[in-house]
Amino acid sequence: MFNLKSLFFKNHIKYIKKYTFNYIILYKNWVENNFDKKLSPSVDRINNNVDYKIENIQIITVLDNLKKGSR
Repeated sequence: MFNLKSLFFKNHIKYIKKYTFNYIILYKNWVENNFDKKLSPSVDRINNNVDYKIENIQIITVLDNLKKGSR
């Protein structure tokens, strides 16, 4: 039987693994730097013309997100 929820999860598992790994690295760096706000993890849209979808996000620091926004 076709399971839409299962299909969705299988298609997005690679993104979930990637984001979890990136988040953990950024989180540890943020903690080690005394919770410096500019180093906190932030969700960023890769393409700002597309909504927040799992395929269109990346986890970066607040500082990198601000730099990206000022381009």
